[in-house]
Amino acid sequence: MYCPLCGSVDAGRVATDQYYCWHCLIEFRVNSKNQITIYYVEDDGSLVDMGVNPEEKIYAQSQKAT
Repeated sequence: MYCPLCGSVDAGRVATDQYYCWHCLIEFRVNSKNQITIYYVEDDGSLVDMGVNPEEKIYAQSQKAT
């Protein structure tokens, strides 16, 4: 599984349809419609929706590379 935020392959499953990226330290959830929600993990373990659209972030990274 690739991280939708940074593109790293260092993402692993932590729950059903929920993953954690060891590179950028975020959790993300993929629902049944393949929509992705990205969360920041607080110090106490709670999740905060970052409100980031992964398609826009990946697009921005690909534009920066050119």
